[in-house]
This record gives sequence, structure tokens and C-alpha cells, in this order.
Amino acid sequence: MSALFENAVASIRMGIEDYRSQDQFRDISAVRNYYAGLLLLAKEALVRRVPNENPDLILAAKMRPVLDGQGIVMVPDGNVTVDFVTIGRRLKDFGIQIDVGRLDELRKIRNDLEHKYSTAKPEAIKRAIAKGFPVIAELFRILDKGPAMELGDAWTTMLDTTELYEEESIRARTTRLPIRWHSATVRRSRFECPECSSELIVQRDPDNCEQDKVVLACEACATLIIDRGEFIEAMVDQVLGAEAFIRAKETGEDGPIYDCPSCGKATFIDHEWACANCSYGLKNDAGRCQICYEAVPLSELLLEPQRTLCSYHHYQASKDD
Repeated sequence: MSALFENAVASIRMGIEDYRSQDQFRDISAVRNYYAGLLLLAKEALVRRVPNENPDLILAAKMRPVLDGQGIVMVPDGNVTVDFVTIGRRLKDFGIQIDVGRLDELRKIRNDLEHKYSTAKPEAIKRAIAKGFPVIAELFRILDKGPAMELGDAWTTMLDTTELYEEESIRARTTRLPIRWHSATVRRSRFECPECSSELIVQRDPDNCEQDKVVLACEACATLIIDRGEFIEAMVDQVLGAEAFIRAKETGEDGPIYDCPSCGKATFIDHEWACANCSYGLKNDAGRCQICYEAVPLSELLLEPQRTLCSYHHYQASKDD
């Protein structure tokens, strides 16, 4: 981890700590730390874009041509590095897309504080800081770093703002769209982290389409969901658990969820005739008695998939044997 990145994370964390303080006199510190951290994070994105080049050259605000014995080369002209006005253009030149327009209000407040004083009220300062939260989230993605892991409770504070949470929710759902789930029940369930209950569940590989290769993680608390089957069990129970409870209490019947004989998870759904976890399935015309055409209870059919007789005729056949 580079010193540039470490300093960026430390500055952002200090800025957010000041941001959530009820002391309005810490607003100045919040703006300075947060703004500095954002700028450092953007600089880190530029440096990592061309890792074999001299960082001083990449980040220089001005450059000048000099002779090196073989021709003309560009070198930094002074020690001044790019500011947020310049860095927006340089990020674009390097093929890095972030919405620097979100930072205009914050930049104005910060410049006022540096050169004289700001007339912005505390509410306006907090709003300007919050508008930059999605930019931080995007920069962390560009750097292939998890903001929850790096920022800790500062990230939790950032997610408490509606704008960032909505954007992260949309992104999380988008990563899951290509997945061909075995079950319609899972497709319509609410994805929820087993650790923190956040719905910011992302697919690590957004190009993957196969359920059996899905790797999910929580963007809110950085939990990696290792047991996919257990996670799917929870989603099935979320949608059908209440129905299972009512059915058992009022009629004494099993279903609609059963233990799958193939994977052992409580993910076999009666009206889908298949397991939401491993896709083990039965034909929807299975389980009819060959003699009287009465339904064989699914609980029995799952124990004996080749069963062709109802309970009564199965008993009669056993007696005859």
C-alpha cells in the first residue's frame, strides 16, 4: 500500500469524524481533511494508471521540456502538483471517469476557508461534503479497494446519507442482474447481509451468469458470503417462511419448503418442483399413483424419487410382498 493511499484514507477518515461531530467549529477541519483525502485518492488513481512512470511527472501541475542528451523530455516545472481543477482534466485524459462536478460546491467552500473565510452555514458545508461521497466510492472501485475495509465506521457514516446509499444500491443490483438463478423465489427475494442486514450485496464478478459460480460480498461491512447455500436458504425462508409457518399451524401440512435430498439444504420449493440451491428437480407430474392417480406426498417423494404409488397402494404392495 502506497504512502499516498494511506494518507488519503487517513485524511478522509479524519474528515468524516469531523463531519459527524455536532461541534460546528470542526466544520473547517472536516472540509480541509476530507478535501485533502479526496485529492490524494484521485492522485493515487492517476499514479496506478501508469505504474511504471515517474509519479512526480504524472502529478505535476506544470511541465517543461528539457534536453537529456538524446532529445527533448518533459520534466516537472516546480513542486506544485495538480489541484482539483486540473486533476479532473488529467483523470479524463488518463481514461478515468469520475463526476468532479459533485465537488464544485465543496471546492468553493474550501478555497474560501483557505484564502479568507466562508459564509457557508454548517448545513451547507455538510451537504457539500456529502455530495462528494459517491466520488470517493467510485475512486475506491477504480483502485480495486473496498471502502468498508479501508474506511471502517467512516464508511458506515457515509452510507447513512440517502444519495450514496441509493447509488450503491443500484450498483449492487446491477452486478447481480446477469445471474441466472435456479429459482424464481430467489430472484424476487431481498438480498440481505447475514452480518449487518444491509442490502448492498454485490456480485464480485459482475460478468458471471451462473448461480453455481456466484461470489457475493457486502459492500457495507465487507463480509464475504462464503456459504452460498446457507445464504440461499435464508432468502427462501425470507419469501416463504411465513407461509410455511401458517401452513403447519393451521393445516398441519408440510411445505412449501423442504430439505433437498441432493444438497441437504432447506431449499426445495414445492410449487417449483426444484431446489433453489442446487437445482435438483422433479417433474411436475411426478408423484402420482399409477393405480389411483392420487398425489404422493412430496415429503415421501423426496425420500423415494422413483416412488410410483400413493401411501395406501404402497402399503398394500408391501403386504403382498
